[in-house]
Amino acid sequence: MNRPITAEDTVVVRGKHLYKRDGSIFTIRGVAFPTPPEDDVGVFYNASAWLDILKQLRELDLQFNTVRLYRMDPLKVDYSEFIEGAAELGVYIIVPLTAASGGGVLDRTLPAPSGVVGNEVMNDEASWLAAPCVRSYARNLKLFMDQLVQEKIVQRTLPLIYAAQDSSVLGGAEMDSDTIVKLTADYSHV
Repeated sequence: MNRPITAEDTVVVRGKHLYKRDGSIFTIRGVAFPTPPEDDVGVFYNASAWLDILKQLRELDLQFNTVRLYRMDPLKVDYSEFIEGAAELGVYIIVPLTAASGGGVLDRTLPAPSGVVGNEVMNDEASWLAAPCVRSYARNLKLFMDQLVQEKIVQRTLPLIYAAQDSSVLGGAEMDSDTIVKLTADYSHV
């Protein structure tokens, strides 16, 4: 079982890797939470149910350290109970970039937002042909963010990650390994 996450467990981006404060590489091993049912007032949130699911997953001894939420609305809901509960269980949270209801503004002055550059683009061998495109998109997005920083339009760039599906025809470990190879290969000759 993972130990609780504290301020000492902050994950940072250096180069193309995520690192824990102690200098070790942090690899996201995660599961995705589906959007919960809407309640009577139009809110898609149930902290106690989400925490119960995390506890059940921990009891199964699954090797995960991160949960990805697809829908959040911080303009309407305070997610502190779930985020703090997940931290107690040793689980990091990946949140959407903007609010579900719109109107959200990304504040790049805050210490730890992250962005997803690709979401389950390469799910089988045929779709791996998209790897150079995903890499090009990430490169161009990073260059654009660097330009915004240089022009003092924003204070810093956002770290980017690729979210991969773990239910391919090859199976999880093989697919993860091949996806990493495809995303890190040298395509300069193409």
